[in-house]
Amino acid sequence: MDSQFDLAVRSLLSALEWLTVWDGKVSLGMFLKYWRLLSGTQFPGEDRGYQEVVTQLYRVRRSIVYDQFFIRITDWELPLGKPISLDFLRSIGGLKENS
Repeated sequence: MDSQFDLAVRSLLSALEWLTVWDGKVSLGMFLKYWRLLSGTQFPGEDRGYQEVVTQLYRVRRSIVYDQFFIRITDWELPLGKPISLDFLRSIGGLKENS
């Protein structure tokens, strides 16, 4: 079973891959920028440098870092838990939805 963290990472990667549909490449910088924007916090290990971020991403099932700069997900299907993972992102930074 996937953790909420794994679901959050893959949900964000899935959304970003749609934004870059012309080449499907999501850069590490783009991923980190949107993670901070959506969660209001740094990605785990970001304060310890690039290699620590890559290490964290390798721990996420079905994620892959290639060319030492781009991130992809493999065999992705939208899970039923996607709304839960977005809630997880919001809970990290204490973000509230506008009603």
